[in-house]
Amino acid sequence: MSQFAALANFPTLDKIYKSEELWPFFSSRIPSLALKNIQDKIKKKGVNENDYLELLSFFGKRTITNPFELNNISH
Repeated sequence: MSQFAALANFPTLDKIYKSEELWPFFSSRIPSLALKNIQDKIKKKGVNENDYLELLSFFGKRTITNPFELNNISH
């Protein structure tokens, strides 16, 4: 038995899911880049605001809208 449970948006554990766009499961973890405090944070840390994986790594470990915690996000 796998130690992982399937997610509603990704129901098959042995399937590779691909998309040209970031799924809402992940994109909801990135705050609005229009907010001044978010712009200040990404400038201070040197985060590339056009790199969604980098933004997800910086902001996305935890979120109040999703009970899952993401670890080891890198590219």
